[in-house]
Amino acid sequence: MEKVEKYINEAMSWLNSKMNAQNKLSLTQDPVVKVSEIVAKSKELDNFCNPIIYKPKPKVEVAEDNAKANSEHNGQMDGQSGTETKPDTTKDSSQHTKSSGEMEVD
Repeated sequence: MEKVEKYINEAMSWLNSKMNAQNKLSLTQDPVVKVSEIVAKSKELDNFCNPIIYKPKPKVEVAEDNAKANSEHNGQMDGQSGTETKPDTTKDSSQHTKSSGEMEVD
């Protein structure tokens, strides 16, 4: 990733120097940089950076061990009771029973 950052910084400094030189010219003079040069630099940047950026991360074997440990324990954890609390749906049910076709505004 450090290589990518360095390459991007070089490309940005190239573009900034070209833009500064272009700003010093009058509108009737030939441009310092042409679109084809910018497109070529962009493709060069993509060809360099994309293989590094989109390289898959290496697999971590420690996560698999943790998954096995979690799947083996299906019972209650320490401090948990066997009863689950149900959410209070009485407030929401009153809103759902109205079928007048109009929305309620708070």
